[in-house]
Amino acid sequence: MGKFDGYLICSDLDGTFYGGGDTIDVNSKAVKYFTENGGKFTFVTGRTASYLPEQPFFGIMNAPAGVFNGGMIYDYRNKKILRESRLEFKLGEFVDIVNCGRFEFAGVGIYNECFSPWQRGNRFDEYADLFSMKMLKIVCAFDTVEKADEFKCFATGNEFFKNTFISKSWAMGVEFNSTAGTKGHAVDFIKKHLGSHTSIGIGDFENDINLVEYADIGVATGNAVEAVKNAVDLIVKDCKNYAIKDLIEIIESRL
Repeated sequence: MGKFDGYLICSDLDGTFYGGGDTIDVNSKAVKYFTENGGKFTFVTGRTASYLPEQPFFGIMNAPAGVFNGGMIYDYRNKKILRESRLEFKLGEFVDIVNCGRFEFAGVGIYNECFSPWQRGNRFDEYADLFSMKMLKIVCAFDTVEKADEFKCFATGNEFFKNTFISKSWAMGVEFNSTAGTKGHAVDFIKKHLGSHTSIGIGDFENDINLVEYADIGVATGNAVEAVKNAVDLIVKDCKNYAIKDLIEIIESRL
């Protein structure tokens, strides 16, 4: 029996696990110690399914991951999609709503496939009729925080998006997911998939709020926004000072 048996850490990536410098190396070493002693570790991130295998920290996961902000649960060990939660509208319908608000985007990501986005670009219009399948996630990037906030306010107040989870994972980006495909749903699914575990969700930004709320123990990094800090049970060091290493040390000290 390992000292960390029964513990599952579901970590956000950017601004949580990764904070620049040597944070990947230091946190990865701490996670390896955690998993070698019985713990389960994975990422629940807004990144795509193809992103994680390309990174140096990929090998430390020993549980399925939540990608696309929880829109997909992917088992890398068995190369299998365990769950998908897609948006209920077509891209053309989304374009019609967005055009009503006359918003200009710095960039757009339209995500459907497991390993790549459908299309990136500055406008939806020319693609509106090409994509009739439902999407896992849409990302709209802006050149200022104010424009991103204005767009989020517009979308949140629109009846068309009543079954859509709208969040920000960075200051100038607005993301759209199914209300059944959030980071919170991801940590809940992974916990149930693994069996009896105490789930620990750790994050730093707005799209991590329901991740920490759904987890048995919610954790914020020291650099997290106030809304995340107000929703958690524990605040650890900031991402530049090895938040994941700090969390694992705290867990061990309380065993």
